[in-house]
Amino acid sequence: MVLDKISDLLAEKKDWQEMQNRAKKLPKDFYQAYRSIQKYMFKMGQQIGIFLRILLNYLSWQ
Repeated sequence: MVLDKISDLLAEKKDWQEMQNRAKKLPKDFYQAYRSIQKYMFKMGQQIGIFLRILLNYLSWQ
């Protein structure tokens, strides 16, 4: 049970890093918008991961 929790946390961290690396590959103005939204969402404490993944997927297709 504890090992499962640790494994889940490590998987989430890996997903987060992959998402951040994808965001860094965006055009500069898109990346700046992404970072601004990210900072706002961190302050608000909302479900940032889901929102930012949707946003990043949208921006990647532009």
